[in-house]
Amino acid sequence: MMKKQILFFKVMIFSWLVTTVYAQENEVTGRWYAKEMDESIIEIQQNEKGMYEGIIKESSRDDFIGKKVMYDFKYNEENKRFEGRIYSVARKMELDGIFILNKPDELKVTGKKLFISKTFYWKRK
Repeated sequence: MMKKQILFFKVMIFSWLVTTVYAQENEVTGRWYAKEMDESIIEIQQNEKGMYEGIIKESSRDDFIGKKVMYDFKYNEENKRFEGRIYSVARKMELDGIFILNKPDELKVTGKKLFISKTFYWKRK
């Protein structure tokens, strides 16, 4: 009887962990307002390879629209964050990137090049 209870609790914990990771991965998709990127709206979607990418859909700068600014992002279970590449359209530079869903309507986005990093907070649109 005790073994069945332990097995039941293990299955419940595993199910909860899988559901939590799945929910967080799906909650990052959608449109995000990035004030620091010339007031751009970035749409994050999952591509056919299962990676996440972000494309500028609206911006105060017409030349930014349609540019892919995030790519090859995938969820790192160990670090509890998404990791991939960020492209700075203004600086024409690629960066290592991470993002974390702080709240359902706030995405913490960090770009890093060598030992310099910068963090922004995007709001769900």
